[in-house]
Amino acid sequence: MIEFVLKGGEKTMGQSLRLARELDQTLLAVQQLEDYWNEKLSLQWPLSPRDLRGRGLIHYDNYKKQSGLFGAFCTITMMKELRSLAKEAGFEAKKPWWIEVCGIGLASRDLRWLGSAVDVGFNLRARDISSVAIERARKVFHEYISNDRLDVIAGEIEDTWESIPIDPKKTVVYFASQFFQIFSRKKMRKTLGHLGHILGQCPKGSRIKPRIYLVHPLPEDNTGPKSWNGVDLPGVQWGDTTPYSLEELREAVERQLEGKKVAIEALSKQLFYHQTYTFLKITIAS
Repeated sequence: MIEFVLKGGEKTMGQSLRLARELDQTLLAVQQLEDYWNEKLSLQWPLSPRDLRGRGLIHYDNYKKQSGLFGAFCTITMMKELRSLAKEAGFEAKKPWWIEVCGIGLASRDLRWLGSAVDVGFNLRARDISSVAIERARKVFHEYISNDRLDVIAGEIEDTWESIPIDPKKTVVYFASQFFQIFSRKKMRKTLGHLGHILGQCPKGSRIKPRIYLVHPLPEDNTGPKSWNGVDLPGVQWGDTTPYSLEELREAVERQLEGKKVAIEALSKQLFYHQTYTFLKITIAS
């Protein structure tokens, strides 16, 4: 219903029409974004380097090997961290703690550690805008979903944070692999800043220190000529990715922390074809 209102502070017909148009535009943008990532994740070699695909250098054997190595890298590093966290004082007293996963992507590659995390004592919530990613997660992780150990949420990340908010009193781990790199600089700053704000809401006196884990390409590791499998390349040619620097990531996380600073630690590095990824740990500085 269109509102005709003359009193101050209430909507006029023009305002109502403008808001309706903005809502339509937002819904269209979200649908286009979902369609885009559905298409990307349905490619023959999803998330493989586009410059190597363009040269015809991606095939079944090397894609399987590179994906396996990348998945093992995520799992080994993540489980080392989670097992260490589970030994900290105060962990057992408040189980189950929650892990927030930003972006599902290929599911069985980057999130291969999910079942082991459940065994350690965590519950998880994973969010993604792509219906292809959501269905892949429901198929791969059906056991944990049916046992109420994993919630899978469809939608644009900021929208789902608003409709199904994170509880900073129960959530101690935030994980994102190949995620913030696909955002524009403005959206990366806004979204990662909001995640930093949530990180900073951990109750005072909590003995468990929350942390953000990012699997992200740093510019210094991906600059200059590269070589892969005997083929010389002029450099890494990114598609949707922007390899934000540590300082850009730090500034984004800190922008809503009201003067608090964060510590960023590079835990390990891994090649994915000729691209180098770093497993980063971000915590509020002591």
